[in-house]
Amino acid sequence: MAVRQTAGRRKSARRSSGNGRSVPGALAALDRGVPWVRFKLAREMALLDRDVGPGEGKVALDIGVGWGDYIPNLLARGFSVIAVDFDAANVARIDRLDEERRLHAALPADAHSLPLADASVDVVLMGEVLEHVEDPEGALHEAHRVLKPGGHLLADVPWWHELYRPFSAIGLRALHSFRSTGRPPALLRLFFAANGDGVRLRTYARPLVGALKLLPSFRALRPEAFVNQYVRGELKGDYHRQFFFPGEWRRTVEAAGFSVRLTSGAWLALPLLDDVRLANAALAPLERRLGHKVLARIGQILVIEAVKP
Repeated sequence: MAVRQTAGRRKSARRSSGNGRSVPGALAALDRGVPWVRFKLAREMALLDRDVGPGEGKVALDIGVGWGDYIPNLLARGFSVIAVDFDAANVARIDRLDEERRLHAALPADAHSLPLADASVDVVLMGEVLEHVEDPEGALHEAHRVLKPGGHLLADVPWWHELYRPFSAIGLRALHSFRSTGRPPALLRLFFAANGDGVRLRTYARPLVGALKLLPSFRALRPEAFVNQYVRGELKGDYHRQFFFPGEWRRTVEAAGFSVRLTSGAWLALPLLDDVRLANAALAPLERRLGHKVLARIGQILVIEAVKP
């Protein structure tokens, strides 16, 4: 795949990021100040600097590019960047911002089936991707396939960030069990009755759902459809589909053929204060002093670094 080049484009304002290399202003703006993004980016870029080094002559693949937060940090380090996302709108937006054609490519693609050759990239980044995919091990096998031998994977997933919201964690575990065994566990049976076509909401649970739908964030709540689509593998939209504990994520990465180098964590925000910048700023010095093993246990985001042997 050739690097895209264009001539005659207007110059953009630039700013420095990472190691000081200039990044075009439109792409630099992708590096947002959202607390959990900043903390995990700092952790992962430090690991990248330590274990991979400068990016000149190396290709970094950002799977599930989303808002594009990694892009200016990777370009600043000299990497040639390929950005892929299942959502074509994300890819189109990033391609539009790439006024000076600094990206190697921006492609709509499924993480389970990447349009790239075997052993064609040096680094794969999967930032808050694995919890969204139907088959995490399958997506990791694809990342393993496109990585060169000795290439690095940096992946992160919600950890405490998900655990203190028990519906997300416990509910997803119950759905995992239902899908793998075909038998709804006790938690699901409390609210749903199984029938030949899937599940239906129990009569006494309907007023609770009706009350929840009065809240703006729950107006589109359709629990029967969600459970049935999840179990059948037909769920559409930007939902979390997986919740694993750190050891389970590590084993999933290893099952895809990787050697896990370390597990770490990021973002020591407290529940209900995760968007309070003063709280995050106060905890930042503590986070910088803690070791990876401690951060892997108490960080909101779990960070995994692995290598393709």
